[in-house]
Amino acid sequence: MLTAGRRANERGIPVVVDPVGADAARLGTNSARRLLRELSIAIVHGNVAEIAGLAGREAKTGGVESVSVADNAANVASQFALQHGCVTAVTGPIDAVTDGKRLTRVANGHPMMSTVTGMGCMATPLVAA
Repeated sequence: MLTAGRRANERGIPVVVDPVGADAARLGTNSARRLLRELSIAIVHGNVAEIAGLAGREAKTGGVESVSVADNAANVASQFALQHGCVTAVTGPIDAVTDGKRLTRVANGHPMMSTVTGMGCMATPLVAA
């Protein structure tokens, strides 16, 4: 990941990170934090618990699915975007996309999406595009 990210940075190709399960497992959290530290990241995309977990905030998950976070997705996304200088897309029933200054909410999700494994992962290429 680091090699690909560095090469993309050298070539001016935007890097998109989807920290799958970052809040649920230390390895995933530490790996995603290392990418944020060592690369220029254009977009971080994940559910609210993944983004909150990366930010060091408390979140509860069920596997890789977000169960609860003490704050709403828009606040978590905005604070994370400002902290890391990247666009942050938090997906859920209502997505929050922000650079920390501007915020867009996209209400095209469905509560059942969290019951289908891989729905969030499939959104990452769309976010990248």
